[in-house]
Amino acid sequence: MHHPDPSHVEPQVPLFESESHVIYGHEPTISILGKGSAAATAAENLGWSLTTVGGSWHMWNYESIMDRLDLPLWPTGIMSEARIVLSTEACRQKIYLPQAPFMAPRGVEHCGVHISASANPALAKKDDIVHARSRMRQWMSVFMGWSAVTNGQHADGRAAHNPNSQQQQQQQQDSADSHQDDDIFEANVGFEHDEGTVSAASSLGPESFVDVAAASIYYFQPFETTHQLDGHQSSRLDLMHFAVGPHHILNSLASPQVLQRGRKWLDNHRIEIRLRQTPHGFVKVSIQALSLLHPSSDIEIISLANSTSQLAWIAPTSDSSSFVMAAGQPAAVPLDIPSAFYAHHVTTTQPGGLMTESTKDFYSFHPSLHIAAMADHIPRLDSGSCRIDALVYLPSTYFFDPYQLRDLQGQLGSKHRHYGPVELERPAEVMPNWGSILHLSQHPHLQDLDVTVPIHARYRLPPVHGRTVGPHGEPEGTTHVETALLPAISAVVCPKTQASSRYATGNRLLDSLNVRAALLDELGLEAFAVMPPSPDTDTLLRMPVGNADHASLIRIVTLLTFFAGSAFIAWFVRNSLLLTFESAVNDKVDARKDKGSKQS
Repeated sequence: MHHPDPSHVEPQVPLFESESHVIYGHEPTISILGKGSAAATAAENLGWSLTTVGGSWHMWNYESIMDRLDLPLWPTGIMSEARIVLSTEACRQKIYLPQAPFMAPRGVEHCGVHISASANPALAKKDDIVHARSRMRQWMSVFMGWSAVTNGQHADGRAAHNPNSQQQQQQQQDSADSHQDDDIFEANVGFEHDEGTVSAASSLGPESFVDVAAASIYYFQPFETTHQLDGHQSSRLDLMHFAVGPHHILNSLASPQVLQRGRKWLDNHRIEIRLRQTPHGFVKVSIQALSLLHPSSDIEIISLANSTSQLAWIAPTSDSSSFVMAAGQPAAVPLDIPSAFYAHHVTTTQPGGLMTESTKDFYSFHPSLHIAAMADHIPRLDSGSCRIDALVYLPSTYFFDPYQLRDLQGQLGSKHRHYGPVELERPAEVMPNWGSILHLSQHPHLQDLDVTVPIHARYRLPPVHGRTVGPHGEPEGTTHVETALLPAISAVVCPKTQASSRYATGNRLLDSLNVRAALLDELGLEAFAVMPPSPDTDTLLRMPVGNADHASLIRIVTLLTFFAGSAFIAWFVRNSLLLTFESAVNDKVDARKDKGSKQS
C-alpha cells in the first residue's frame, strides 16, 4: 500500500496509521508488554498484556491514509464516502455480557453484508444526483472486485508499486494461524474461504445496488446462518475475511493484534470499513471492529508498528474510574467520561416496545404482510420529532407494487418510501438487484404502527432452489417453495442531527466509538430504541412453483402447442385469404353477368 508524502497530509488526519483499543466490561489486570513477551521485538514497549475474568467487549478503531493510485479513480466532488458493514448481532443468541454504551441497539441491523455509498451533500439538482448515483455504482462495482496486485499489476493493468512485503507476509501468516484454529466458526455464516473463493460481495455489478434516501445507493446480502452463533467462548468469528476478497487492496490493511498463545482471540460481532476522500485527494480509511473478548489470561495486545496506539478501559458505570494509556506510556491516566455517555446507554439498550409481523395468504402469489408495532413510554424523547419507523426487507423473489402503495397512502402514511425495482417481466433468478425495501414512518409521532402491505411473487425458473413442500407444508410435496422473510426492523427513531447531539461528548476517543447503524445512517435516522419481534411473529411464505421433474414435458408440450398454434393460424389466415379471393372473383363474375344482361 502506498502512503502519501507526509508534507501533503492535512494536519487533522493522523500520519500513516493510528489505532485505539477500548475495553468495556469486568476490570482487567493490565501490564505493559515489553521484551520479555513471546512477541517481543527490538521495541521497548509493544503494547499491553491483560487478563479478563468475566469477558469484555473490545472496540478497535483504526485510521490510515491510502494513496488514490491504490484505488479506482475516486469520483471527486461526487461521492462523499463509501462503507462496508458486516453485522452478526441479529443472528446471534443473547450474549452473556451486557451491551456496551457505544453499541447500537440490538436488532437495529440485519445479519449480513451492508455496502453503501453516499453522494456529495452539495449536489442538489435531480440530474446531478442521478449522474452521481450512476458514477457511484460504477466505482463500487470496480472497487469490490479490486485486486491489490495481479501478476505485478493492478486490476486496471498498470504496474504496481512494491508494497511492504514484510508486513503483508506477517498478515498472511496471522491469517493462516487464524484459519488453523478449529474454534473459528466461519462456516456458520455461509461463506467459504479457500484460495479459489472470494467474498460473496466481491463481484457486484452496478445494477446490484438500489437507490435509497436522497442521494445514496445500498446493497445487502444476508448471512446464510445454518447455525445460531451462540457466543460460546470457544467459538470465534473473524469477519475481516468476509469483507473483501483474499486479494483485495483492503486486505493489506492492518488488523487488531489481540492474541492469546500466539493466536487471535477476538470474536468479531461487527466490522465497519469507511472510505472518505480528503481535501488533498488522498483516501482516508477508517475501520471500526466490535468484538467479544472471551475470558482468558495472558492476552497480548500488540501495538502496530509506525502507528500511534492507545488502550482505554471504560468502567461499566459512572461510579467507577476509567483510564487510558498510550503505547510506551509507563502508567495509565484517568479517562473522564461524561454522564451523558451512560445516560444514552440506558435508553438505547432497553427495548422500546414490541413488533409483530405476520403473513396473510402466505401460500399464494399475492400474499400480504401485517405489521403492528407498539411503543412503550420512553423518557427523554421529544414526541414531536421522534416516531416509530419500520424497514421491511424483501428478497428478489418478491416485490412491492408502488401503485398499490400509493393507493394505500391513507393507511401507510404520506412519509412511506419504496426503494428497489419492480420488473414484472423478469424472473427472480435473473434479477440483478438483491431485493427491495419499504420504509414506513408513522404519524402522528410515537403513535402505534398497524399496517397491512400487499406484496407479489416473481415467477421462478426451474429448477427452483429452496425447500419445496406441498400446499399445506407436506415435506414430500413439490408444489411450493418456502421462504422465511427477514422480520421488519422497527424502532423509535429521531432525526440524526438531534439524536447525535444528545450523547456527543467532545472526546475524540469516546465519540469515535459511536456505531452508525447500516441503512439507518444513510436514511438520516438514529435508533433510540428498537422494538424487537414478538414471539408471535411469523414471516413464512409458501410460493407456488412448477415441478422441475415436469420441465422437459412442459417444454415439449409448449413447443408442440406453439407449432400447432402457428400452423392453425397459418391455416386460418390461408383459408381467410382464399375465401376473400374467391368472394372477390365471384363478385367480379356476377358484375360482368349483370352488365351483359343489361346490354342485351
